[in-house]
Amino acid sequence: MKKIAAVTAALLGVCILLTACGRSDDAKEVDAMIRSLSRVSLESGEELSQVRSAYDALPDAEKAQVRQYEKLEEAEETYRNFVQINADIAQMIELSGAQFSNAEAGVTDLIERASEIRAAYEKMSAFEKAQIKDIDRMDDAIEKLQSYVQNAETAAAAYVKGFLTTYAGKGYTVTGIYCIKNIRDGGTEYHFFALTYEDAAGKTYETYSTARCTAEVTYDVIAARPEIFFAEEPVASSADALHNGNVTLDLEKILEMAAA
Repeated sequence: MKKIAAVTAALLGVCILLTACGRSDDAKEVDAMIRSLSRVSLESGEELSQVRSAYDALPDAEKAQVRQYEKLEEAEETYRNFVQINADIAQMIELSGAQFSNAEAGVTDLIERASEIRAAYEKMSAFEKAQIKDIDRMDDAIEKLQSYVQNAETAAAAYVKGFLTTYAGKGYTVTGIYCIKNIRDGGTEYHFFALTYEDAAGKTYETYSTARCTAEVTYDVIAARPEIFFAEEPVASSADALHNGNVTLDLEKILEMAAA
């Protein structure tokens, strides 16, 4: 039995030796490149690209011989995360000082993303935190964007209340409210809305604001001018009431505000 065990161990050693010898020099070199990767930072992009290119150039059989590949993937993911976080923060800062216009900005989504970034940032090491630029400016930008959302909500509530006041007694039910165009003119923010509703028979309609609504506009002002606040066409031909708009409005919240 001892002799069998000894033979088995010897054979295993030979197999290991053969396996090691069977690795190509190129695969070993890629492994060495991966092992030499320092802590990933925002400056690691070129180095990671070189290692990735070296790995991708290997034939499939030699790629399978690379033992540190998982470490390369982890490093690339860390780098991509740093880059994405900084890009998102830059967008928030830019948007907070921008002249708001149609769609695409995604204020509401950015506010949610800021919470994710802040939570991740608090768990980072000091070195990792140093890779995140302008975190304090992000906080200031989000505060401005949150006030913008609040202003849009206030204006939307006035718009909905103005609609219900204008058409009181007709049995209309508001089914949606959308901020389709947003403008900041100097220090004043203006919002244009689209509203969907159903009549008593359940038929669906849309109506659009072609006049500017501010957070200070009152529902009675809106109700007094139905021809400019409740139109059949949007304020801009490119505006899509169901998809566009910097701010995502919560219908239930707006209805509650309108009823207050």
